[in-house]
Amino acid sequence: MISRVNLNNLSFIRDLKLTIGCKVNVIKSGDVIPIVSELVESGTTEIKIPDYCPECGSDTEVFEDPKSKVQSCYCTDFACPGKLKAHLVYIGQRTMLDIEGLGPQLAEKFVDEKVIGDIGDLYLWYQDMEEALKTYDEEDLGDLIKENGWPVAQTLELIHGLRSSINLGWDKWLAAIGIPGVGLVLGKTIAKHLELGPDDMINLGPKLLELGNGNELEGVGVKKFDGISSWANSEYAVTLCKKLSDAGIKPKSVASPKLTGSQPLAGGIVSSLFPLITPFSLSNNHFHS
Repeated sequence: MISRVNLNNLSFIRDLKLTIGCKVNVIKSGDVIPIVSELVESGTTEIKIPDYCPECGSDTEVFEDPKSKVQSCYCTDFACPGKLKAHLVYIGQRTMLDIEGLGPQLAEKFVDEKVIGDIGDLYLWYQDMEEALKTYDEEDLGDLIKENGWPVAQTLELIHGLRSSINLGWDKWLAAIGIPGVGLVLGKTIAKHLELGPDDMINLGPKLLELGNGNELEGVGVKKFDGISSWANSEYAVTLCKKLSDAGIKPKSVASPKLTGSQPLAGGIVSSLFPLITPFSLSNNHFHS
C-alpha cells in the first residue's frame, strides 16, 4: 500500500498538469521510489506555490536550475527543521557520507526532540557518545539508550557510521554540508580549485568566497555563486563550520597529486543524545543551534 509518492518539483507538477483532486498512475521508479507517472483524470483546484514554509513559517523562493530549467520551491531558512530532517537522511546515503543508521526514524527523533539544530550538532553528539564509550561498554551504553526510548541497535550503528565519515574527502563534505547548488561533481571541482585541506573546515566560508564573481570556475555561474556566497556569508555557516571543526571533522584533500622526481613516461600516453554532565538528559548546550 503506497501512502506517499515523490512529486519532485514544480516543473514536474506543471508538466503533468497535476491538480488537487486529480487521479494519477503511480509506478515504482527504479523499483524503489513511488512516483507519479501520468495524469488520468484532472482535479478541480490548482496547486499553488506556498508563500511560507509550512514547517517553520519562513519565506519560500523558487529556484530555476540554469542548465535543466527545472524549477523548485524551497524554504529560505538554512536552519528549517523540515529541511534538517531531509538533510540528515540525505547525508546518510551511501553516495554521500555513508552513515549507517541515519534514516528517517532517527532523523525525526533528533529534530523533534531538539537534540540537534544542524549537522554540526550531530557530530558534537557523536563526540559525546565517544566520550561515553570510554566510561561504558556498548552493552551498558545500549541499556541507557534504551531507557531513554531510542532504538539501541540503530543508535549504536549510527555512532560507528559517524566515526567512519569524519575523514572522508572534501568532495563528499562540500556536497553534504548544505551549500546551495553544490553536489558531488561540483564539490570535487571546488575542492581541487581551492586546494582545501584537512584543517580548512573552520575557514570554509571565506575560502568559498575566493571563487570570485562566479566566472572563474566551470560549473559556478553568477546565479550559483550568489547561492554559495549567501551561504558562506551567513551566521549559520560560520556556526556550523565551527561546530564541525570542534567535533574533529578533517576532510581529506582531493587535489590532484603532483608528480615528483624522474618522470620516464613524460610526453607519452598515460592513462549528546546524552550529555555526560547530567548523565543522559537532553540539555547539552551543544544541541542548541
